[in-house]
Amino acid sequence: MNIAVFVPLGILLGLVLSPGSWWRVTAVAAACSLAIEVTQYVTAHLLGGGHVADVNDLLCNVLGGALGAGLLALLGRVPGFGGLVERFRWRAAVR
Repeated sequence: MNIAVFVPLGILLGLVLSPGSWWRVTAVAAACSLAIEVTQYVTAHLLGGGHVADVNDLLCNVLGGALGAGLLALLGRVPGFGGLVERFRWRAAVR
């Protein structure tokens, strides 16, 4: 389940970050997942929250982000989809 949730994040990060930077996408996905898990840990111990922080969730989230980046890279190489991927790629405004 966690893998499927983070695949779209990997795709979006792949569109926002510079092309070919799968390791940056993975690092940002890991940071987001770590923030979620730390928040769950803190709320469980301070506020009695019902969620449990788990290292397996962290690993599955990072795997999902990396799979999303890989899926975007594969779609970019398919004829007909490469232009579509480039159309949605974020570029900073040039002045």
